[in-house]
Amino acid sequence: MPTDRPEPKPLFDTRRLRAAMGKAGLEGIVAHSRPNYFYLTGFQSLDYVIDVSSVNYVVIPAGDDNPPVAIIPRWESMTLHDRPIWIATKEYAGEYYIKDEPILKGTVFVNTWDALVHALASAGLGKAQVGFELDLLPVSTYRRIVSAFPTMEIIDASTLLRSLRMVKTSEEVRRIRRACEISEQATNEAIRGLRPNMTERELAQSIACKVIEQGATVLYVELATGAAAGQHLPTDRRINKGDIIRTDVAAIFEGYNSDIGRTFSVGKPTQEQARIYQVAYQSIQAGLAAIKPGTRAKDIFAECMAVWKEAGFTDVRRHHTGHGIGLEAHEAPAFKPDNETRIEPGMVLAVEAPYYIYPVGGFAPEDILVVGPDGNTQFTHAPAEL
Repeated sequence: MPTDRPEPKPLFDTRRLRAAMGKAGLEGIVAHSRPNYFYLTGFQSLDYVIDVSSVNYVVIPAGDDNPPVAIIPRWESMTLHDRPIWIATKEYAGEYYIKDEPILKGTVFVNTWDALVHALASAGLGKAQVGFELDLLPVSTYRRIVSAFPTMEIIDASTLLRSLRMVKTSEEVRRIRRACEISEQATNEAIRGLRPNMTERELAQSIACKVIEQGATVLYVELATGAAAGQHLPTDRRINKGDIIRTDVAAIFEGYNSDIGRTFSVGKPTQEQARIYQVAYQSIQAGLAAIKPGTRAKDIFAECMAVWKEAGFTDVRRHHTGHGIGLEAHEAPAFKPDNETRIEPGMVLAVEAPYYIYPVGGFAPEDILVVGPDGNTQFTHAPAEL
């Protein structure tokens, strides 16, 4: 292994996690969902991609007496030789033959469940207050935990982890920003290459290829035209002059997402199309301008919606006008009319206030910024005109 590789560090702020656990009275926390497992370990397990029923665990005790433990699928151990993670103590689950593999530092268990039981017991958490992702934990697994550790107090840590992930570290911000830049550039380049008789699927494939060429992977390319320019995946429909093209692209760069909406017209837009887009654009500008530390999520929603109302579009209804972004394309906080969450520095936020009209089309510019203590930095910039 090269000696000049930097020492791996946690993606999250360890002090914030310890403080949140202390406030919740947790002596340990266990994460198993794909985003939270990656968030706490830094290990991007393909196990989740290959088998959606896969469950891997990371156990983090509150104190310093016992180390964090990452449970890794045995077949993925080779990855760690080339891409080490910050957690030194590892347990491996399953069987896998790898010729001449270096000796593993960690115990190999038959399955992830046995590894979890050992990790919890070794950390002295059998009679402790331990946080789990109960909103995502399989019922069968929950019952097994209760049976194995009858005196353990199981606490729901789902909200704690969502709240923790709302505020990003500088490394997380770097990754999200790059994902956004890649998505925006890929979309713009593909649109400039639009040719007669091109299908929605061909245009979407062009966007996806350009995302991959820049070192990211594709979560989705949502693209629709014509009367159906709302929200759906591309078809073999040919793109025609006069169409509205709505795209929504999510690229993944080193585990972190973008989520960028754009709207284009094929040829000169009608006055109605241009007017609707202009108001949609002004709406997200109002939302972006309202984002400051201390502002409530619901106030940003109100600012976006006020633009539509003042422009005479009194029928516009939205369930949200934006959201956090990070390990998932949509994260907390959501800009909803009842969300009291306060904006904090370090949050990366997407603002969108789309309007869909059948059969005119979908008008959905969307931009992303990171909140700073003394000002925000915008990652993407939707065109001011359709």
